[in-house]
Amino acid sequence: MYLLLETIKMKEGIIHNVLLHQQRLNSSFQAHFHHACPFDLQEIVYLPEKLKTDWLKVRFLYNEKNWELQFHPYKVRRIDSLKLVYDDRISYSHKYVNRSQLTHLLKQKEEYDDILIVKNGYISDTSFSNIIFFDGKRWLTPAHPLLEGICRAKMLQEQKIVETAIRPEDIKRFTHFALINSMLCGEKIEPVSTGHIFP
Repeated sequence: MYLLLETIKMKEGIIHNVLLHQQRLNSSFQAHFHHACPFDLQEIVYLPEKLKTDWLKVRFLYNEKNWELQFHPYKVRRIDSLKLVYDDRISYSHKYVNRSQLTHLLKQKEEYDDILIVKNGYISDTSFSNIIFFDGKRWLTPAHPLLEGICRAKMLQEQKIVETAIRPEDIKRFTHFALINSMLCGEKIEPVSTGHIFP
């Protein structure tokens, strides 16, 4: 049984953002196992010859001593509507294999495509991604995410987005939202009207 994972984008044989994934792997490993991580993603992750799909989701699952690679063809999941759900106890500060808390909250999404989680009064994440909001001039991302995602970290480093605290009542200040995660990083942003976020 593996405790943690990294979801890595591989497109046209290229592994994306492996150094950022390694940094998060090192941090999570230290937090849970209290010593340096012995796994080097640059040495481990490879493109299997039998998989010719252009776009792969590579899952690196691990615990303290063992790891496993899984490869899955990837197709973009289009999200056109979000349902606000509230949970002050949810915790997903590291990328865990066990997503039971998120799965439980997904039962509240009703007819909408996904959920947008509010924790302690602040917007955090959807069930599978970080979120960014457009105010007409710039893109902003919540300062209180459940998980500090790879794409979020990259876009903050590149100053393409700005971090700020966002409450549900602030959503009306924005015109559009978009979802970002490691698989979508570097892809064209597909904005959706914030009118498609429902209470």
